Amino acid sequence: MLEYSLLNWILVVALIVGASVKVRWSEDRQSNVIDLFLEAYQIYYDSFYFVLNLPFP
Repeated sequence: MLEYSLLNWILVVALIVGASVKVRWSEDRQSNVIDLFLEAYQIYYDSFYFVLNLPFP
């Protein structure tokens, strides 16, 4: 069974690596994993509130 200190260390290292490694998607676009998750959440949030603000027929 893993100790919690080892598990916490692995999670912290994964967060640091995910925040620092840049993924190159095209010639003009590169971003890290956290930026990609935040961008996906922003698109989800905007579409959710767009549907909520539609007038009912």
